[in-house]
Amino acid sequence: MKQYISIDVGGTNIRIGLLAADHQRCQLEKVLSFPLIPDFNQAKKVIAEKIKTLSAEVSIEGVSLALPGPVTSEMLLAAGNLQSWEKRPIRSELEALLSLPVALVHDGSASALGEAFYGGGQELDTFIYFTWGTGFGGAQLVKSPSISLTYLEPAHQIKEWQGKECTCGQRGCFEAYMGGWALNEKYDLAQIADTHSIWEDVTQITAQMLINTLMFYPTEHFIFGGGLIAKRWFLLPKIRQVVQDNLTYCPVPTFSQAKLGEYSALYGGVALFEQPIVLP
Repeated sequence: MKQYISIDVGGTNIRIGLLAADHQRCQLEKVLSFPLIPDFNQAKKVIAEKIKTLSAEVSIEGVSLALPGPVTSEMLLAAGNLQSWEKRPIRSELEALLSLPVALVHDGSASALGEAFYGGGQELDTFIYFTWGTGFGGAQLVKSPSISLTYLEPAHQIKEWQGKECTCGQRGCFEAYMGGWALNEKYDLAQIADTHSIWEDVTQITAQMLINTLMFYPTEHFIFGGGLIAKRWFLLPKIRQVVQDNLTYCPVPTFSQAKLGEYSALYGGVALFEQPIVLP
């Protein structure tokens, strides 16, 4: 089996995995995680050190980098908390540093690819993957006639005009009311019980955002992953019920958990090299 390195840059941590794959199969061999480093010059040095640790005596075919914002093949265009990473030739810099081919991808797209080829989306022709952790993002994936991906930032739709300031620079985004970072500003989520009234508000806000999203991207299936929802799966049936009670324009999608859990994006990074995918 070929060996790959996948890097997932989240809102709080950076996760680096060593994975083995042979087109149809993929398995996670090792993984390291460390706090997010806002300065890219420092981050790339640490990333190189961690890759060296993970891949000792292993021949690596390629490296993928999943980033929390819109990307081109060369750079990250925008990310509220990673301004040092923005609009610089990340791919070229890492390729020069690592002497390996590097592929950049939006983090929601990476997770969607992971679930599509190796997780809970293998039997689905199309679905939307949502990652709900420090922030909230996602991607729509369609398999036929060829793989197509549309990265989504549904939580940066405007909920309240001139409302609460969001990390993206806008005001009133949904994420400013239900993203992990926003909730932690008001509460210590680690100490909040599942029965706390905050979750009723989060349920209503998230359902509204999902209904809005369906107006532009109708689908029959939602897959959810990410650190916040992984600890609070009880929210999904509650949110789906609110969607069902209020949605009349199209059928209510299925709601399911990401089969690959917090590692969906790492698996998706391998798919970039192993599967016939052309990124937008």
